[in-house]
Amino acid sequence: MIDCVFKAILGSEEHKGLLIHFLNAVLIPTGSIPIKKVDLLNPFNLKEFMTDKLTIVDIKAEDEQNTKYQIEVHLSGESDRAKHILYTWSTIYQNQLKEGESFNDLNPVISIWLLGSKLIKESELFAHHFSAYDPVNKIYLNRHLNIHILEVSKWNKGNSIDDEQDRWMYFFKEGKNIDIDTPPGCLLTKEMEEAMSVLKKFSEKELEYDIYQNRLRAIRVQKSLEQERDEAVQKLDDAEQKLDDAEQKLDDAEQKLD
Repeated sequence: MIDCVFKAILGSEEHKGLLIHFLNAVLIPTGSIPIKKVDLLNPFNLKEFMTDKLTIVDIKAEDEQNTKYQIEVHLSGESDRAKHILYTWSTIYQNQLKEGESFNDLNPVISIWLLGSKLIKESELFAHHFSAYDPVNKIYLNRHLNIHILEVSKWNKGNSIDDEQDRWMYFFKEGKNIDIDTPPGCLLTKEMEEAMSVLKKFSEKELEYDIYQNRLRAIRVQKSLEQERDEAVQKLDDAEQKLDDAEQKLDDAEQKLD
């Protein structure tokens, strides 16, 4: 799930079949029609990853029905991740229209987020699909809003693969531990063998390996900074709570004196 490897697997013209397979694995269980063809809007470019600086790396594509797809991976957590996800979807949606164009020209946007940390604390399920739907009256406002969240850390089926989505989740969760030369039986499919061939390039080719290691170090630094920030915020919250408690005690004492 390191961003450069992730995009090389799902965001390159050479392996576009893997993107189609992944999209179908995520979307078909929710009732979508199988995708047969997509055009990559921002294909993989190794030069994007030549420095340690981490930028938002996503995959954008479009199918024959003009539906837009955005896939993004995040290993670390952030307190406002849900807002970030919705904001990103809305930006892609509104950017479809150029000046003078009609709202009728808008097409569905499907965002898929692979998260390394937990976001939805109310559920232990790893996959969630959000849309503009009224559950009381069972009516869609429209079907243009689709956000899929896959929390990789929650997936815990081991080798028990029920469908292609499980297969991809296993690959993303256990990829760093897989022996590419002798993979487990659940990965002995055409698509997974192709995905593992990309992993092999990053382990064997010097440039790809160096870029991978640089990205990994940068992500570790980012995680450390985020942890320090979260701890500082928690300390500030604790201090503010103590101050509120002290002020309440002072008010109580003044009322007794009165």
